[in-house]
Amino acid sequence: MGLDTVELIMAFEDKFNVQISDADAGKVSTVSDVIEWLCAKLNIDSEQSELKDTLFSKVNTAFFDLGFITESLEWKTKLKEVLPKEEVEKHWNNIEYLITYKLPKLNKSDLGILEKKRSFLGMTIFDSKSPFLDNDVERFIDCIGALNYKRLIDFSSLSDVFEVKIAVIGITMEHSGVDIDEIFLTSTFTGDLGMD
Repeated sequence: MGLDTVELIMAFEDKFNVQISDADAGKVSTVSDVIEWLCAKLNIDSEQSELKDTLFSKVNTAFFDLGFITESLEWKTKLKEVLPKEEVEKHWNNIEYLITYKLPKLNKSDLGILEKKRSFLGMTIFDSKSPFLDNDVERFIDCIGALNYKRLIDFSSLSDVFEVKIAVIGITMEHSGVDIDEIFLTSTFTGDLGMD
């Protein structure tokens, strides 16, 4: 286990007020593994989340108020299906203003900007990220929660899996330097997130 991973484990211990043994630390390799371990350790098993529902309601209201939708959003609705294609960045800023929480950054491809090409060993490589707007509403809510976990969560009274999940993702983002849209439940710390 490298220094990055040790520091991340220490951050989890500090925020969640738990001790993670070396044996347990060796068993967790993905973001999901940490969430499951913490939920078991803290006796949290509720999938119902008032916080998640509140964030969904705020996003739904903002989309309705901005005229993007006439009926309620569905969890699996893709953002690109409801967000107007013109002036995406302006609309994104308006959503952020209305919900009062930080949103994930849009990627260049969301804004219609062509990605850079570069050559390496005779091959053309594109510096590209998947458009964030390809995500669905549920992933959007997860990212908002993770980006704002410090404002949203009281660690002394964690009550559901969603709260643990967004805290773990947010802490992982802070310690790995990886953008929120590139952290998934299946992401491995050493492989996918490049932590040593």
